[in-house]
Amino acid sequence: MEELEYKYWFYTLDYLSHRECERLLKEYHCIENIFQLSQGTIEQLPWLSKRAKSSLIHQRNPCRIIERIQYVQEKGMGFVCITDKEYPQRLRYLKDKPKALFYLGELPKEEKYAVAVIGARDCSNYGKRLAEEIGDALAKGGVNVISGMARGIDSYAQKKALDMGGRSYGVLGCGVDVCYPKTNWCLYEQLIEKGGILSEFLPGMPAKAINFPQRNRIISGISDAVVVVEAKRQSGTSITVGYGLEQGKDIYAVPGRVDDSLSEGCNLLISQGAYPVLSIEEMMRDMGIVEEKNLKFHKKMEIPLESRFKLVYDCLDFIPKSVVKLVEETGIDNLEEINQILFDLEIDDRIQQAGTGYYVRR
Repeated sequence: MEELEYKYWFYTLDYLSHRECERLLKEYHCIENIFQLSQGTIEQLPWLSKRAKSSLIHQRNPCRIIERIQYVQEKGMGFVCITDKEYPQRLRYLKDKPKALFYLGELPKEEKYAVAVIGARDCSNYGKRLAEEIGDALAKGGVNVISGMARGIDSYAQKKALDMGGRSYGVLGCGVDVCYPKTNWCLYEQLIEKGGILSEFLPGMPAKAINFPQRNRIISGISDAVVVVEAKRQSGTSITVGYGLEQGKDIYAVPGRVDDSLSEGCNLLISQGAYPVLSIEEMMRDMGIVEEKNLKFHKKMEIPLESRFKLVYDCLDFIPKSVVKLVEETGIDNLEEINQILFDLEIDDRIQQAGTGYYVRR
């Protein structure tokens, strides 16, 4: 088998976690060596789960692997795994990062600011109008619009962004070669042409309810901010927002009437600290995207954080977090180093102390 085929096998194995992948590579140096391990050797590894061992032992069919890679290539799909330099940098810092991604079109450009626009499938006319206006503004600002290609708010924002010449990316809860929902076929084709379709699920995987919470962490993960236009109190949107908060993303919500069920989720988010979208122009300015005389937007230049600084910063949100917790979440076990990073972030006005040894984002 070729290197790509070994990678496909290894990073798409069922039940093998990213941490287990890393340890296997550390101990056996390359995937080909792992592929050649005997059943007895695999069964004796105490740190592998039973299900991971079973995957390693029973999913080693070279003919099947080569057949699947040929299908991926014939359909024009891209395949990128965590060890590839093309793997989205924003996802590298997630604790539950996907081991690999399939895509049609292209992957989001790293240097582009990215905003997820999400909300109710059965949205109101007001929600549709706001989603389209936000998609329009983001496209004019050269901002990547990220969403799940779902009916309603997601597709309205993405379609408007594409119509305005912007770029948008859909993250699916199925294989990238499966258009879901089928009614969004035109949008699906537009995304492939003017952005991309991404998924961690194998090609051919049908849409399943269990897949969508998992895909939602990628929607927020590849975004710099999340905008909620309309949402009920309990919905898939709240799952994406939860992931976004864990990942340290800025959350924006469009306020609505107190007696409107489609506004309950947004109003609740605002009461919990999300930024209220009182006007699209104000939201864009708050994101650091300023309006020029030609009525287009651009992202203000920012000095990028070094990878370790970003790792610490992304672990913080608006709930105070202790230095001990940051050590645990980042894996940086040098207290002097992490304290220096926190000091520098505080001097840079990105974070602030919320009591001795506790920090929050500004």
